[in-house]
Order: sequence, then C-alpha cells, then structure tokens
Amino acid sequence: RKHLVGVTVSMAAALPVAMVVITMGCLSAAEVKHGVHLTLGLHVTLMLNTICNIVSVAELSGLLDSIDIIHLRGGHISKPPRGVQCLDGWSTGNPAWDAEVKKIAKRGFTLNALLKFYASLGKPHGPMPHYDPKVHTTSDVARQAIIPRSRGTKFGDCAMATVMMHGKETLPSKLVTHTWQNLFAHLVAAIVADALRIPMYEHILYRLAPGELSTLVSELYWKGKLKSTYW
Repeated sequence: RKHLVGVTVSMAAALPVAMVVITMGCLSAAEVKHGVHLTLGLHVTLMLNTICNIVSVAELSGLLDSIDIIHLRGGHISKPPRGVQCLDGWSTGNPAWDAEVKKIAKRGFTLNALLKFYASLGKPHGPMPHYDPKVHTTSDVARQAIIPRSRGTKFGDCAMATVMMHGKETLPSKLVTHTWQNLFAHLVAAIVADALRIPMYEHILYRLAPGELSTLVSELYWKGKLKSTYW
C-alpha cells in the first residue's frame, strides 16, 4: 500500500510535465501556431492530472482502505477473513492487556438493538419515562437511563451494549464518535443515516417519532441494515 501511495503521488506530479512534452513533440510548427491541437493536449493533461490527484487524495485519506480486497483462489472469488479472526490475531505482547482490549472491542451492538432501546425511552415503564427528544442530550440519557439500566443486571455491572445484546459479544464494524451535549435523538438519527448511506440525518429525525419508528425499522429490515453493528 505504501508503494501504491508513492507511485500514485509520483504519477500525479510527473504526468502534467510528461503530457506537455509529448504533446509538444507530436505537434508541427503550424499546429502549434494555430493552437488547436495544443489546446486539446492541455485539456487531456489537466483531466489526467485531476484524476491522479483524486486517486492520491482518496488513498492518503484512507478512503480506499474501506474497499474489500478480492482474492482469487482456485478460480473462485473470496474475501479475506475479517472481524473476529483479525482481532484474535492481534496482540501487543501483553496477555492481560490484550484480553482487556479484546473484551472492550467486542462491546458492539446492532442497529436493531439500538432502536429497541430508543423506542423504550419516553414510555411509562421504560428506563427514562420523561425523555424528550427535543430536550435531552446524550449525557442526559447516559446518566438517567444507560447507567441505571446497566447496573446490577444478570450480567453484573456491565456496559449497556452487553445488556442490549443480551450478553452476546459483538465485534462492531464501525466506531461512532459524538459529543455528550448533543441531542441523543441526533446521535441515533446519524447512525441510522449511516446505515442507509444518507449523507445528512435531518430527514431521519421525524422518523424516530413513536408513530413513525416502526416504518423506519421495517425499511431497515428489508434493506438488510438492522444487523449493522456499531460501537
């Protein structure tokens, strides 16, 4: 991958010069005088240069890391092992440290579990009956619903993800960062938008309302997104 970065960046830097030299070398004096072919050559140069720059930015930003590498084995296309297999092969050399890191790493949850928890907020017998999506922040929900519900469970004092997943270890596919003072509804809407590959979550917010949530869950089910995992 490092070699690919170097080659791509080198191409991006050298291609414009090379194309100009080639274009000038292929043109006669008359053609240069009229500038017709020269203009075309410069357009081609700029286009190829732009393509190389785009590839370079995508590579250096890590965007291409999300693309699955395909291996051909015996004429069949297969993907390399990922998830738990990759985690089990990872080590810092300290067994106690590794065990704790792997335990924490497997505290993921599915989108379905998250939406079930969200649906319980605001209900009379739910973890936070007074929940208001337009008022309560992620910090509010953490202190008034998540911490109380994850204390003294049948799994002991544990992470809420453990309760949501009924004790099942779950390795997430994505890590979500957030601010504690943002509205919790916005956090949930952003995760749903990610699952649906929507760039903005504002149109998801109203669908989290009690009368709309079941329709959203149905859509996620038919699109195969309810099993998407997050941390």
